[in-house]
Amino acid sequence: MKFFDLLCAGSLFLLAIAASFLIPKTYTGRIWIYGTDLAVLFAAMLNLLRIQNGSAVRGLKAFCITSNVSMLAFFLALMASIGLSRTLANAQIPLVAGLLLLETGFSLKEKRVISLRESAEAVTFAVKVHPGASKNAITGELGDALKVSLTAAPEKGRANEACIEFFAKLLKVPRSSVTIASGQTGRNKVIRVAGLTAEEIHARLGR
Repeated sequence: MKFFDLLCAGSLFLLAIAASFLIPKTYTGRIWIYGTDLAVLFAAMLNLLRIQNGSAVRGLKAFCITSNVSMLAFFLALMASIGLSRTLANAQIPLVAGLLLLETGFSLKEKRVISLRESAEAVTFAVKVHPGASKNAITGELGDALKVSLTAAPEKGRANEACIEFFAKLLKVPRSSVTIASGQTGRNKVIRVAGLTAEEIHARLGR
C-alpha cells in the first residue's frame, strides 16, 4: 500500500513539474496554468512528507486531506466546464484528478502512528495509564501518547509494575528490557524499551 501511495504522490510531483516546462511561451493564459501546477506540486509535496513522516508532524494528515480534496474539486470543476471532448484531448487533466482521488483515499485510510524516540541504547514512547480497569489493553491514542488500561490499582507502585509487565509481554521482550523512564507517580509516563528498534516496536504494537 505504501508503495502505491508513494508512486501516486511521486507521479503528481513529476507531472506538475513537467507540465510547467511544457507550457508554450506564447500562450496568454500560462500564468494560470503555472499557478495550478504550483498548487498540484504543493499537494504532492505534502503527500510525500506524509508518507515519509507518518504522524510525526502534527496536523500533516489533515493538511494533506484538505489539499487533495481542494485540488480534486478544482479539477472536477475544470472537467465539467470544458466538456468531455476537451477533457479527453488533455489526458493530463483526468490523470491528475485520478491521482488526487487516490491520494485522498490513502490519506484518509492512513493509521495514526505514535511518536517513538530512538537512541543508541533504547526507544522511548509516551503512555497515559488508566488504572483499575476491567482488563489490560491499549485503548487508543491521546495526542502522541498511547492510552493504556490496567487492572492494577494505582497504589504502592502496582500500576507501574503492571505497566512494565504488560509492555514486556506485548512487545515480546524480557521484563528487564522495559522500564519507566519518567512519570512513576503519575498517569502520564514515558516507557523505555531496550533491545528493539522503533520500527520493530511499531510493528509489534500494530500502530
